[in-house]
Amino acid sequence: MLDDLTRLSSRKGFFAQLEKQVCSLSADSGKIACLIINIHELKKINSSFGYDIGDTLLIEFSQRIRGMLRAMDTAARIGDSKFALILSAIMNSGHATLAANKILTLLDEPFRINDKQILINASMGIALFPEHGEDAQSLFQNTEAALDQAKSAGSGYHIYNQNSDTITRQNHILTKELKDAIDGDELLMHYQPQISIPQQHLTSAEALVRWQHPHTGLIPPDRFITLAENCGLITPLTIWTINTTLRHCKPCFDQWQDYRVSINLSAALLHETDLADIIQQSLRIWGVEANRLMLEVTESAMMRDPDKSMETLSKLNSIGVAISIDDFGTGHSSLAYLKQLPVNEIKIDKSFVMNMTENEDDRKIVRSVIDLGHTFDLQVVAEGIESKQILTELRKMGCDIGQGYFISRPLPMDEMLQWINSTSWASNRQRI
Repeated sequence: MLDDLTRLSSRKGFFAQLEKQVCSLSADSGKIACLIINIHELKKINSSFGYDIGDTLLIEFSQRIRGMLRAMDTAARIGDSKFALILSAIMNSGHATLAANKILTLLDEPFRINDKQILINASMGIALFPEHGEDAQSLFQNTEAALDQAKSAGSGYHIYNQNSDTITRQNHILTKELKDAIDGDELLMHYQPQISIPQQHLTSAEALVRWQHPHTGLIPPDRFITLAENCGLITPLTIWTINTTLRHCKPCFDQWQDYRVSINLSAALLHETDLADIIQQSLRIWGVEANRLMLEVTESAMMRDPDKSMETLSKLNSIGVAISIDDFGTGHSSLAYLKQLPVNEIKIDKSFVMNMTENEDDRKIVRSVIDLGHTFDLQVVAEGIESKQILTELRKMGCDIGQGYFISRPLPMDEMLQWINSTSWASNRQRI
């Protein structure tokens, strides 16, 4: 019983083999590990490149998996983007995590299909027989629970434990609550002001989404954004964020001709083929010029799939939206790639800026990034400015834009407008 496309075992064949091994396991023959692998973004790969490319990717992925297994192990395709492994006669969970790490290493190498290079992510759940399930069915169910936990946590893999089911149920509840919060306009936007360092006045702000849960309190952005990415809510969350930000910032757009707002763009959206259309529609709704919007994409996110990133960013650039590389210096992009990117700005990661007056290495990195950005005619932003001394040093280095707690913490829009009306950063510049 083989899968028609990959020639691995089919779902039916996988369950037959799992039943057989569970029933035949003896006390001295070790353990069985069950792994479920979920490939992310397969639907978007199919829609972006076509089903032929997607099918070829699955075939090549299957070949890589088959090449790392022993003869006694079983590999199967159990769903469109799901694979499962049975690792026979292992002694402990270390053998299963070794296999999981090997799979993650296999995925570091791009899939070269026709003239395209495609990088994929995957999450894995792991469960062992007999401790994580008394029969094949419960073992498989607990492996699925571990997979859900890995996806929710944004980790490469997760081994089942007694808390996995509870955490999975909590995540299902939180997912529904997040959807309700988006639909019900219950999320919050805060804005951190950005200033021109040479001219010492307000130029822009970074928009930051917040979720004040009615029962559990403030949920960290990394937690619910990862949840949104893994449960298919990242697009509606982004649409809500863009529309709310443009509506809130309209008074600032009306006061200053060159005022701009930055919004963080999830790595998951770099495969969204109609992203430019979505953003263009929002700009039309609120009557905002495209050049007033800056989209921030992390350097590491772009480097996972440079070709697709280039395509998406080029579409955004073509409608007039500005692009910023966030956390620059942490993603190992090449100078050749930086030269090709349709970007307007780079942001120096705050980990370098915050300690630059005490750490000479950080100071050198900050100066190098500023010089590099200007070499490519890019605006350079420093985040993490927490003292006057840091701001003074950045001004000497020629940095263009700055943000940080020394200037202002992130503020709700009503407090942001009060800050604008009271701070010298805003009062010393001409309004429309």
